[in-house]
Amino acid sequence: MNENYDPSLKPITPWGYFGYELLFNIPVIGLIFLIVFALGAQNRNVKNFAKGHFISLLLVIILCAIATPFFIGAMYR
Repeated sequence: MNENYDPSLKPITPWGYFGYELLFNIPVIGLIFLIVFALGAQNRNVKNFAKGHFISLLLVIILCAIATPFFIGAMYR
């Protein structure tokens, strides 16, 4: 084994990404795991993936909050 090996930089496999994506999309439990992994994961790649997923979730919520009044207004015209 290499003496410069850093376990916090271990890459995530494609199945790992798939599993994390499934986990993070469970309604309440997924949000809890998302926050825990974004703030405290030992693996830097998992932490960055969780942060990216959290940012995209926030963007979707903001866009829905902005678009909802327009759709409601168009519905009652």
